[in-house]
Amino acid sequence: MAYFKDGKVRALYAAVDGLGEGRVSVLRFGSGGTLWAATEGGLSRISNGKVSTLASKNGLPCDAVHWSMEDDDHAVCLYMLCGLVRIARSELDTWVADPKHTIQATAFDNTDVVPSVAFLSAFSPRASKSPDGKIWFVSGDGSA
Repeated sequence: MAYFKDGKVRALYAAVDGLGEGRVSVLRFGSGGTLWAATEGGLSRISNGKVSTLASKNGLPCDAVHWSMEDDDHAVCLYMLCGLVRIARSELDTWVADPKHTIQATAFDNTDVVPSVAFLSAFSPRASKSPDGKIWFVSGDGSA
């Protein structure tokens, strides 16, 4: 990933810097201005030039994140290779303060009628939040 400003690349971020391994599928700014990157290796957080990545070693059910979205309660929803995951803001804040923290998350998968798929298309955005706070997302065979 690259940070570009005033006609120049100001910073580069890669796995060696803590960015999640593999392809970056979506970038999103959170309510606090932090940049979040959905990667094949987890959800990366970039703030003040520091990168940390939330992955299965921290409690996620798998590593590959297709996209992330903040809901009206400021929890973060992740659509992952293994399904939809919701992380409460308090859990995320604890992980930000201590990147070794193991988060507790709510996971929804095929048994909850949330298909888990690998995205092969370049369609974007894959998720959106409506004015009433509902999160809509493309699931591989339609919207959920």
